[in-house]
Parts: sequence; C-alpha cells; structure tokens
Amino acid sequence: MEFSSEVSFELNNGAVYNAPVYFVLSARRLRKHMQTPAGLNCPVLKFKRRCCKKTLILREKKMKKGPKILISILVVLVVLIAVVALLTKLFGDRALKVGIEAGAERSMQVGVHLDDVSLSIFGGTLNLKNLIVDNPEGYQHPNVLKVGNTYISVNIRTLLSDTVEVKKIQLDDVYLTIEQKGLTNNLRHILNNLPKGRRHGRARQKSSHQGTPDQWRDRRGQTAADTWTVRHC
Repeated sequence: MEFSSEVSFELNNGAVYNAPVYFVLSARRLRKHMQTPAGLNCPVLKFKRRCCKKTLILREKKMKKGPKILISILVVLVVLIAVVALLTKLFGDRALKVGIEAGAERSMQVGVHLDDVSLSIFGGTLNLKNLIVDNPEGYQHPNVLKVGNTYISVNIRTLLSDTVEVKKIQLDDVYLTIEQKGLTNNLRHILNNLPKGRRHGRARQKSSHQGTPDQWRDRRGQTAADTWTVRHC
C-alpha cells in the first residue's frame, strides 16, 4: 500500500522546504499505523484508511471462504465416488451376468443360465454360481452341464497384455450328461455350433491329461474339479 505525506526541512539559511515523502507499507503495518494518533490525524490517511479497511475486510472474507469451498468440493467428490462404487456393485455384476449368458447362448446356440456372478477386478477373480447349459433340441434330458460353483483366478498384470495368465480354475459340483442320438451326441451337437476358430484351434494337439476328470491336476498339484458326475445315456 503506497501513500504520500509532506515533511518540512529547515535549510542552513533558515528557509523551510516542504517535500513530499512516499511510504510503502504492507497491509498489516498499515493497519497498525492507522490505529496510532499520527495515523488517525493524518489527512492523507483518512481516505486510505477507508479504502484499506474495505480491502482488508474483503480479503478476510475470501480467506474464510477458501477452506469452506475446498471442503465442499472434497465432500462432493467423496459422495460421487461412493455413488459410482455402489452402482458398480449393484449393476456391474448384473450386467456381467447378462453379458455372459448372451455371449454363451450366441456361441453354443443353447440356453445358458447363471444364478449369480461376482467379479473382483483388483483381485483378478471371477465366481459363477449355478451355471446351467441346456441340452439342444431333440434330446431327452433338459441340461447337458451343471456346475455349482466356478472359480477363476488370473494375474491382473497380464490383463492388458496379449497373453492372459490364468492362475487357477476350480469347478465344484459338476454334472455332465452325455446323451447318444444315432451316430452323434449332445456334446458333439454343441461343439458343431461353436465358431470354427474356437472349435479347431487346438483340436489336433494331443491332450496331456489322461484318466478320469477327478484325476486332472493343474501345475500346482491342485485338483481342477472337486466333484464330477458324468451320466452317459
């Protein structure tokens, strides 16, 4: 804050010289100076005092509003994050369930049903509850496959790469129905409905797994399926 005043100088010859003097004070020092008798009686500071008081009041109001505005913004952000997380939890699994059912039905051309889907993005896990695959039309039994629980775990670091690393696939309470009809069966019928790229991807490679399904083991020695029930009709 800058203001001016006059100071009288007495020269050696006795003459008096009035010279203007400029002062530059900070707002805090100016506020203290205005409370002194010299500042109150100074005609130059009367107008400055009124202007400075208004300026200081406005600054104090702005300084008080700053933290309130910041807190309001933070509260709004927290509420938005909570709403997004809740909507993702409520509708994300449901949308994934509908997508899995629609994609599987389109590929296999048979009905696919799921009771519940639970996806953990940060954990890299997927749980499918009560997976049911319907039998093709013309067969006696209603279902070809029932899986009580399907658990899939992947390495989340490889999700954005070309090759996704699957850590574990666990199937519980598996019921598979093989129904013969002439020279074909229901499994062959479903395999013929699959796209050629998926059906013949590795069909010519010899499987390294031998024996019954409950003897299949992954690289860590864990049983891939706890319970298998195969019915041949």
